[in-house]
Order: sequence, then C-alpha cells, then structure tokens
Amino acid sequence: MRLLLARAGVALLVVSLVNCTAWHATQAPLSELEGKKIRVTTKGGERQEGELVDADSLGLAVLHRSFAKPSVLIIDTTTIAKVENRAISTGRTV
Repeated sequence: MRLLLARAGVALLVVSLVNCTAWHATQAPLSELEGKKIRVTTKGGERQEGELVDADSLGLAVLHRSFAKPSVLIIDTTTIAKVENRAISTGRTV
C-alpha cells in the first residue's frame, strides 16, 4: 500500500510540474541569450526553436536544434519578428 501511495505521489508531482515553464517574449539582445533555449518567429510566420549558440554582429544567429533531428540552423536577424525564451510561469505552478 505504501508503494502505491508513493507512486501516486510521484505521479502527481510530475503532472503538476510538467507545465511550469512557458515561452515568454523578450526584448533582450540576442547576445545576452546565448546558451539559452529560445524560439524565433520570422516575419514569414515560421517558428524555429533551439539553443542559441552564437549571435554575431553581422546579422546572423545560430541555433542548435537537438530535438527529433539534431541540426544547426542559421537565421538572418533581419527576418526575425519575435524572440521568446523559456521561463518559469508562476501561474502554472501548484
């Protein structure tokens, strides 16, 4: 019985903490977001997300995507409409 209660407690904790983070729009310069997980929306409406590896002064941002298919994506910063980063959403925590 204790094992069942322990498993139920762990399952409840996992379910309550799953959605604690959310995407939040940011106005921070790309150079300050290096090493963080970001989502970029282009002016064409395309969304790309990954870890920002490098944002240089020449107008290029390099994202490392390590989800289903690991890849490196280079984005022209003049085509970026919105940048969002992962942050803890206090409204979603229990």
